[in-house]
Amino acid sequence: MRAERENSEGAHIGLQKAQVEFRHALGIEEQFWSQQTRVKWLSSGDRNSKFFYVAAGQRRMQGMIHRIKIVEGTWVKDDGDIASETIQFFSDLYSESVSPSSKLLQLISPILMQEDNLALEDIPSMEEAKHVIHAMDRDSTAGPDGFTGKFFTFAWDIIAQDMYNAIVLSRILSDRVAALLPKIIFLQQSGFVRGRNITENYLLAQEVIAGIGKKLRGENVVLKLDMAKAYDGVSWLHLTRVLRKFGFGKHIIDMV
Repeated sequence: MRAERENSEGAHIGLQKAQVEFRHALGIEEQFWSQQTRVKWLSSGDRNSKFFYVAAGQRRMQGMIHRIKIVEGTWVKDDGDIASETIQFFSDLYSESVSPSSKLLQLISPILMQEDNLALEDIPSMEEAKHVIHAMDRDSTAGPDGFTGKFFTFAWDIIAQDMYNAIVLSRILSDRVAALLPKIIFLQQSGFVRGRNITENYLLAQEVIAGIGKKLRGENVVLKLDMAKAYDGVSWLHLTRVLRKFGFGKHIIDMV
């Protein structure tokens, strides 16, 4: 009995070693054929040969969409239906389907005054241009001209007038609008408020959910609003009307 048990254990160990060696051999063989395929592609991949058309056909099959799930939850497999459903989906996604609400616009009161618009539309000064240049990342990737931010800040005294004549106004306008944001944006929100981070909302939501189970007078309600693809569905007409209601001038709105 003991001899049989030892023979059985020895056979089991031998089987495990054989399996390890077999898997290792399979890995070597797979690597070999992978390298062979790569060599063949390098030598014949760009040629007008049977190998090229076979490889192209395989890639086409791998990238082909065989079915999609539509809004109703059903699967569509026909090529024509897949194409039409795809076109319809993106047409609805990137088109304006809901007209701006006039009732919502009535809730917005003019906030910006005439002097605010004059400050926004004023001709940029040399000091503003200097501030924009010196706010650049000195180690940023060079632009089409080959110069980094370090060059512009280092040589500012020499190129100041040339840069002022050709300065891009987007950063200056952004800085001017940022100075007026505290008048427009409520301090109760986290996004677009200096010194705050939008991720703070996650912690606040966790605290609200954790405390909603506490026994209080009345009932508790949590309302979740899904704003998926919010920036893809911006209505420029509605945005223009909102800016006008806030008191932004026509010249600034046209620049936006």
